[in-house]
Amino acid sequence: MPRRPSPDGATVLTRRRPTVLLNRLQSAIGALRIQGLWPPHSARLGCAFQLHSGRCTVVWPGGVPGRVDPLTLTANGESQTVTLDLLRCRELDRAILVAACDSAVPWTGTLLLTTYGGSRVEVPLDGPPAPGVLVLMSLYNLSGEYVVRAEWEHIAGSMRDAATAYGFDRISWYDGDTAIS
Repeated sequence: MPRRPSPDGATVLTRRRPTVLLNRLQSAIGALRIQGLWPPHSARLGCAFQLHSGRCTVVWPGGVPGRVDPLTLTANGESQTVTLDLLRCRELDRAILVAACDSAVPWTGTLLLTTYGGSRVEVPLDGPPAPGVLVLMSLYNLSGEYVVRAEWEHIAGSMRDAATAYGFDRISWYDGDTAIS
């Protein structure tokens, strides 16, 4: 039986146990909030996702989400949050969350996923300084339940390089960090 998040505390994903399976209620009610908690100005949070229809796109700082996109990205001061509207995400097949940094700063902080019911999944970050993109987490829809996996994979390149490495090859790009939706 796959590991489920703790209902009364945080479930910390580690390299030995990088995966958790949200139950049907956690995967269907309210929203999933995923926050990037790290030092100010050290990284930008972004997301690439694919719908069951095959449509792939990117949610990135400064981008404009489509009307039907189930994911939104907000930034308030130092906090960056990706919100997955579970009412609108029945068609979400998979997604990756990434952090991008232009300079070599240590990858420190935490990625925090919170369910509508208050369950928390934490992905601690503790990596050496390196510019580029860090794939933080992947999210897969498995028969109506979301599989959450910590990735911690450093890509010495752009958002396009990270998206391509994870199979999001149907996205058209203007440059390395700007997708054409």
